[in-house]
Amino acid sequence: MKYATWLLLSLFLSACADGLSQPSSIDLESMQTPMSLYNQILSYRDRDFIGYRQLLKGLKEKQVIFLGEQHDSWKTHEYQLKILSSLFHRDKRIAIAMEMFERDVQPVLDQYTEGDLAESRFLKKSRPWPNYQSDYRPLVEFARYHKLHVIAMNTPRWIARNVVQQGLKAIFNLSPTEKDYIAKHVDYQDSAYERYFMNAIPHSHPHMKGVKSGAYKKMMKHFTMASALKDGTMAESINLFLKDPQQTNHKILSINGRFHSDYGLAIPKRLKSRNPRVSMAIITFVPLPKGEKVKLKGYLTKPKIADFIVFTDDQKSYH
Repeated sequence: MKYATWLLLSLFLSACADGLSQPSSIDLESMQTPMSLYNQILSYRDRDFIGYRQLLKGLKEKQVIFLGEQHDSWKTHEYQLKILSSLFHRDKRIAIAMEMFERDVQPVLDQYTEGDLAESRFLKKSRPWPNYQSDYRPLVEFARYHKLHVIAMNTPRWIARNVVQQGLKAIFNLSPTEKDYIAKHVDYQDSAYERYFMNAIPHSHPHMKGVKSGAYKKMMKHFTMASALKDGTMAESINLFLKDPQQTNHKILSINGRFHSDYGLAIPKRLKSRNPRVSMAIITFVPLPKGEKVKLKGYLTKPKIADFIVFTDDQKSYH
C-alpha cells in the first residue's frame, strides 16, 4: 500500500476519531463474543468501556504512552497509527520509540526520517523486522512525512544473544563503543521481573514447560538477564530523549510487545526508576479470534495489566 493512501487514512481517522469506538453497555461478568468487542476500549480506572474521545483525554497529560502489541496483529498496528495521528494533530510535539529498531542503527534511522537517505538504503542498513513493510512502515513513513523523531530504543540483538550464551561476561567484553548501545545501569536482581519473565515462558515456549534440569535453569537465568538488558536499554533510550533539552515537552509513543509494558513491570518500571516524576499510560491491545469468548472481568483484577485495554480483530499481518 502506498504511503499516500496511509496518510489519507490517518487524516481520516483523526478527523473521525471522536465518532468511533463509542462505549457500549456490556456486562463485565458474562462471556462476550469477540465481534461485540472489536474496537472497544476498556478502562481499568472506570471499570467500564469508554469512547475514543475519552481515551485521548486520558492520554493528554501523559509524557510516555506504551502501546503494547501482539507483533503480528494487523488491526493493532492500524489502531496504533490512528492514535499517533490523533495525538499529532492535537500537539505536534511527539516522538515514536520503537522496539523494532536497535540503538546502533539510530544514525541510519535519523537520516531516513530527515529525508537524507533512500528507502532502499535504509532497509538495507537498519535491519528491519520481517513484518516491517506490512506493520511498521506506515508509522515510520508518518514520522518521516511530518519530520518526527523515531527512537531506535532496543539492545542490538547480537549483544542480547551473547548474554543468553555467556551471561554477564558478554557485557564485560564489549568495547566502549558497543557499551553505548546498551543501558549503563540494569537491575538484574529484580525478583518480581524474574517471576514475570518465567511465567511468560510456558506461553511463548510451551515445549519448555516442566523442564527442570540444571542446564535449563542456567539457560533461563541468562535469558532473564538478556530480557532485563533489553528492557533496561529501552527504558534508558526513552529517558535520554525526555532529558534532552532540545526535546522539551515532547510526548513519546512507545511501540513495543505487550510483554514489555503489561503490569508495568518491564520498561515502565525501569523508566520510573530513572525518572520518578515521569507520567505514563499503558495501553494493551488484545486481538480476539472469532471463536474465542471473553470474560471481561479478568482484565480488571489486580495487579493492573494496563490503564486501557483495546480489543481488536485477530487479523494476522501478511508479509
